[in-house]
Amino acid sequence: MYCSLAFGMGILIAVGCGPRKSPREIEMGSNVEDAPSPAASVPAAAGDSTNAFPSIALDYPPPSDIPGIDGAETAAATDPKSASAALNLGYAYYKSAAYSPAVEAFEKAAALSPTRPEPLLFGGQAYMGLGTLDRALSSFTKLTALKNVSPDTRSTAYLQMGNCLFQQQKDKAAKAAFQKSVSLNSKQGAAKIALGAFAALEKQPAKAKPLFEGAIRDLPSSRLRAKAYASLGLLAEQGGNPAAALANYQKAIADDPRSGAAIAGNERLSKKPKAAP
Repeated sequence: MYCSLAFGMGILIAVGCGPRKSPREIEMGSNVEDAPSPAASVPAAAGDSTNAFPSIALDYPPPSDIPGIDGAETAAATDPKSASAALNLGYAYYKSAAYSPAVEAFEKAAALSPTRPEPLLFGGQAYMGLGTLDRALSSFTKLTALKNVSPDTRSTAYLQMGNCLFQQQKDKAAKAAFQKSVSLNSKQGAAKIALGAFAALEKQPAKAKPLFEGAIRDLPSSRLRAKAYASLGLLAEQGGNPAAALANYQKAIADDPRSGAAIAGNERLSKKPKAAP
């Protein structure tokens, strides 16, 4: 997450506070797997990025059955008034993390078909990848104003709005956006992690815990779910329950073997001497 929220040893803290750093522009990756995502484009504001909490930004992938860049460019040039061709071109660039040309293609698709949500969602995510957060917010806001949008898609737009607003240090508005996201999709685990982080920052562990637990139920095994487990571990450790903390750290590591917070917590608790019988 932008100016990532991170757990300190004592309480949940926001690292790198002061002006939050803008995400760097992403260069085009060599292939889909190597290409960075908008979520990955935003570095931790300070400290070891492996300990960043939580990585809420979650870019949603485009369809898998779209043509490659060459084919998409040919189709778009052949039918320049086709919103679908422009959208597919945006998808092709987006999958390769070529966000600048992706934005142009999505903007064209949105102009040709103003009621379609996809150009606005992916255009907003491409702007996030470029670090142009005001433009991203504009795209997501336009999406939420459409009348033909499913609750799940609208929820995703509010989730991404929350990410952008947090980066801009508009925490109250960010929290409201995350809450709206969950109200539209009760299984929006990423937004629950964000709200859990806010609750922990506000020293309300009893409120944070069920949000992290809900995120775990909602999310598949992933690096994002690992952050929810690590967060529960930290809450348990702070609450004086090392056994529960250790169990959650180990679950986090199972989901993400590179989870810095979970690895550190696991090592920290594993080294503590056992009480004498």
